[in-house]
Amino acid sequence: MRICGSPRTPKKSPRIRLKWFQKSLSPTPGVNPKGAPERAALTVLMASWALLAFLTSSGACFAATTGGTISFAALTIPKGFPSLCIIDFETCRLRKYMKRILIFQTAFIGDLVLVSSLIKSVAKTYSEAEVFLVCKKGYEAIYEGFQYLKGVIPYDKKGIRGFASKLKSIKFDAVFSPHRSHRTATLLFLSGIPLRVGFDTAGFSFLYTRRVKYKRNVHEVERNIQLLLAVNKAARVDLQPELFVSKDEVGKVREKFSLEFPFAVIAPGSVWSTKRWLPEYFASVGKYLIEERGLVPVIVGSAADIPVAEKVFRQIPFAVNTAGKTNLRELMALIAGSSVVITNDSSPTHFASAFKKPVVTMFGPTVKEFGFYPLGEKAKVAEIPLYCRPCGIHGGKRCREGHFKCMRDLTPEKVFPLIDEVLKDGDFAEKRGVGS
Repeated sequence: MRICGSPRTPKKSPRIRLKWFQKSLSPTPGVNPKGAPERAALTVLMASWALLAFLTSSGACFAATTGGTISFAALTIPKGFPSLCIIDFETCRLRKYMKRILIFQTAFIGDLVLVSSLIKSVAKTYSEAEVFLVCKKGYEAIYEGFQYLKGVIPYDKKGIRGFASKLKSIKFDAVFSPHRSHRTATLLFLSGIPLRVGFDTAGFSFLYTRRVKYKRNVHEVERNIQLLLAVNKAARVDLQPELFVSKDEVGKVREKFSLEFPFAVIAPGSVWSTKRWLPEYFASVGKYLIEERGLVPVIVGSAADIPVAEKVFRQIPFAVNTAGKTNLRELMALIAGSSVVITNDSSPTHFASAFKKPVVTMFGPTVKEFGFYPLGEKAKVAEIPLYCRPCGIHGGKRCREGHFKCMRDLTPEKVFPLIDEVLKDGDFAEKRGVGS
């Protein structure tokens, strides 16, 4: 806390009382859990003080500012009070005695995978705390067996107050929220978690106790880590995304689809149609993988991806089509057991990064500067320069220019060298006739 003032009557100045508050609230840097009632009392005191000054026609101004501090200022107030008094204190700061910490990310699957680096960093920094994750209902299986989490709490996004009450009952000490929606900020505010850290570009960001600058042109994992570094510059940062899949799970999914040979994962789907590379191009890559690398093409995707997966599958001899036939854990096991992943700019990219797999990702309407490119020494982005790129953070349903050159002109011949590069000295089969 910092206190500034120039009292007109030093003997009875409120400045003396405020120093007492300083001692009772913050004997050491950081949070004093027992000081919460005093903080509330101080807030009421300052608001009342400013109101009193206003009513006595001398004028007053007080304000609460976010970004980790709360400030009150009273100006030109009655005789006997300081002419200017500013109180500036941090609402909350993580310390070793924090018992429960929450990570909140209810966005797409890819975003959820990338938040694993933040989870690891928080868990390593506060090793005695229990770390929990809130994710969209249906995605909780992604973090099964993840050693850095105490638990995963699914959220169906159908209500705010009820879920906020649930979080409040768990008594979290802090929450880090990479998710930037109005709903999230409101929900976390109502949950009463003392330290709420979010980005300054989030909807209703003023509801966070600490607002962090949203950095552009950096990878999402680096961006997320800024939330932790904002409250602890000495944090143990681990930028590598990571997930857990057991050898048993990989073995079972290989048995389910009779995958006896080394295989490559091909992911031709995407929620956004303009982010999909052409099916015939994926088919050409599939044939290349068979003929030049001796890898069985395994096509993956959700039930929504079945139509495009079928188009690719029909053009590749000896391919295996698993689209719509796997759950999330089986999809993860296929990627973890593969030799290489060929994908659009979608979640399989980030699964590949989490399992440290060679990956080639097709970028059409999106660009690396958005921060969602594949990570790793054996990760490559296939793209071409074009005047209209990027056309949106998620692409779109159709090409705005009507030519779709970002994908049409990205031919398989431009992708083959990237495949060779990520597979160089890698774990893949020698050239052989898979179907012979």
